[in-house]
Amino acid sequence: MVDDQGPRIEFSFADQPDFINGDYVSPSPTVIIRLYDENGINLTQEIGHRIELTIDDRIKKDVTSFFVYDKDSYQSGELQYTLPSLPEGLHRLRISAWDNLNNFSEKEITFRTTPNTRLVVDQVVNYPNPFQDETDFTFQFFSPNGSADVRIKIYTVTGRLIREIEDVAHTGFNRIHWDGRDAEGDLVANGVYLYKIIVNDGENQVEKIQKLAIVR
Repeated sequence: MVDDQGPRIEFSFADQPDFINGDYVSPSPTVIIRLYDENGINLTQEIGHRIELTIDDRIKKDVTSFFVYDKDSYQSGELQYTLPSLPEGLHRLRISAWDNLNNFSEKEITFRTTPNTRLVVDQVVNYPNPFQDETDFTFQFFSPNGSADVRIKIYTVTGRLIREIEDVAHTGFNRIHWDGRDAEGDLVANGVYLYKIIVNDGENQVEKIQKLAIVR
C-alpha cells in the first residue's frame, strides 16, 4: 500500500492537558505537540520540510529542533514550545509537519488568552436546555490561581432556592452535572428556573445568571 498520509498531530498545553479547542490559556503558554507517523517524522530541517508553528497567520517559527522521539520509537514523539506573550483575545495556532516520505499534514486550533491577573468566567450554558431528566452546566474559566470553588444555585422564578451544587473549576472548559432533583431528592417539576454560577478563586469572585427549562 502506498503511504500518502502525513503525520498525525495532537495538541495540548503544559498546564492544561485536557485542553479543548477554544479554551482559555495563560498569556504565554507552553504548547505540547504530539506527532506520529509510521515512517517517522522528517527532521532534516530542509527548506519547505520543517516542523513549523504559525500563530495568527503572522508569527511563524521553525520548531523542528524542539522535537524529541519517544524512547525506543522512531515513529512518535513530541515537542514543547513556549509561545510569546500574546494580547488578550482569540488566537489561532497551526502546526505543519512532514514524514520521511515527504507527506505533509497540518492542524489548527484556537485558544483564548486573558491577563494573568484576572478571573474570567464566560460562555455559561447548560445542555440540553430544555431538558427532561438531567443536564450539564458548562462554562469557560481562567484564574491566575489555576482553580476556584464553584457553587451553582438553582431557583424558581419566584426566587426560592431549590438546589445548590458545589464543585471545583480548573482553567479551560468545565462541566458540572445536575440530576434534575431538588435538595430533598425529588424530581423538579416542569417549568422555567433560574440558576446562578458563583466562582471564587480566593481573591476574586464572578457571578453569572442564566435560565433553564424542564419539559417532561
